[in-house]
Amino acid sequence: MKGTTSWGRMRGNLSGRRGTKRKDEPLVTLTFFLVSAILFMLICGLVIVLILGSVKGLVEKFPAEEGWGGNYTLPSLSRSIAPTKLSTDGFRKVDDVTVDFLNDEAVVNLRCGCYVLRGVVEKSQGVSITNALRNRTGPRAISHDFIRDVFNTLGIKVHMVKIVGIKDRMYLARIFLQQGNTLLDFDIRPSDGMAVALRMGAPIYVNETLLETHGRKVC
Repeated sequence: MKGTTSWGRMRGNLSGRRGTKRKDEPLVTLTFFLVSAILFMLICGLVIVLILGSVKGLVEKFPAEEGWGGNYTLPSLSRSIAPTKLSTDGFRKVDDVTVDFLNDEAVVNLRCGCYVLRGVVEKSQGVSITNALRNRTGPRAISHDFIRDVFNTLGIKVHMVKIVGIKDRMYLARIFLQQGNTLLDFDIRPSDGMAVALRMGAPIYVNETLLETHGRKVC
């Protein structure tokens, strides 16, 4: 086999040269080691520069703007939102929240004056909202209880939750948070927003147009 023959020749040549080892071989070996180390460090430095450049380019692709659903954008932690976003003009405050259970689903009713806005949620979400209304915690904390505890520990205040619109038969909401001088708003499922707001004692608002077009007038 060519491979075996080749290895045999290499071994024979090496063994034949053992007695004539050159005195400058250690110096050559040291020089090779130093050159290899310098090249390795240069390559590592180049890789780090490329990685940092890629991360910077990725961050610049996510501006601090509002996003809907799948087009959600990362909020900037370096500045607060515009104060106008905190305005409740065109919104009505929720006066009462009730939950009706139907088999594996739950219906959440938001009462705003003479209008009631109804929406179907998962049963587990309905149970969480009911627990918040009753100020009750189960034997083990669920995600909304965990969020409440984290917010309280970190000094994060929930200013409000807004039900802002509807898309593809799904309600859309925003939650407004403040920590120190930083004020931000996030896209959130209305059911999660209600469960968190009720636990934190924060108000819930509904878009007036949404109430008039999709709500039921009761008085």
